[in-house]
Amino acid sequence: MESEITFLPKNKKTSIPIGTTILDASLGIGLTHRHVCGGNATCGTCRVIVLEGKENLSPISRRELELLGEDRIQQNCRLACQSKILGKVVVKIPSWLPAAVQKF
Repeated sequence: MESEITFLPKNKKTSIPIGTTILDASLGIGLTHRHVCGGNATCGTCRVIVLEGKENLSPISRRELELLGEDRIQQNCRLACQSKILGKVVVKIPSWLPAAVQKF
């Protein structure tokens, strides 16, 4: 089964297999998406803002809550490396995140 994700502000849309992380989806379509720790939920640099479909993501993990904090979670922030796509989602990669990508 597949689902759809849209990345703003680039307005890039893609269909991906259910269970794909937001980070893997963004990198898979060639977007620059910072992820200093290589997607291991230790840095928090891959965060996104969920604009639509937060109910279509995997539950917030304890590690996400520790890294982001309750305030950011309430503002619909998620770690792209930990958020698995289960249905249609629209996210924004914040412009305040540096564009450099470090791959592991």
